Amino acid sequence: LDVGTGGADIPAALSTSFRATGFPLDLYGVDRSGEILRHAAIGSPGISLAVAKGESLPFADGTFDATMCSLMLHHLSPSQAVEVLQEMRRVARRGVVINDLVRSLPGLWGAWLFGHLCTANALTRHDAPLSVRRAYSRTEILGLLHQASLEPIHMETRWFRVGIAARPAP
Repeated sequence: LDVGTGGADIPAALSTSFRATGFPLDLYGVDRSGEILRHAAIGSPGISLAVAKGESLPFADGTFDATMCSLMLHHLSPSQAVEVLQEMRRVARRGVVINDLVRSLPGLWGAWLFGHLCTANALTRHDAPLSVRRAYSRTEILGLLHQASLEPIHMETRWFRVGIAARPAP
């Protein structure tokens, strides 16, 4: 389950990759915006999309092997982030994967440079540094995971991105 799937690009890429190896996946994506989902990558086989809020997922406990969210947590307040992570933990049998920005000075510089060297789009120039400023630090993300009763089993930071695999805390 991809929570905050947006255009469903990650489920679409996973579907393509795994079907090419002969291992089909049943993938689900939820987003709070029905308008965004209407424009999502819905042509890929094995992908189901639904309008739902991450804080109240409409699935039974343990419905999915894993849940994930990508570039979503930095849009949420700490209390909202904990609620979403708790829901992701609740509906996942095995674990949770998080991919997001991490707040750092090099990340802020990188976002500013990207916005000014790679695009003339005023929205991107404004939004890229703003997103890094709103992002959580590694320590804050670990705190959110702890509050959501999730135990990180792998955490990797590259530049201004962090990837985390977590499982329910014992």
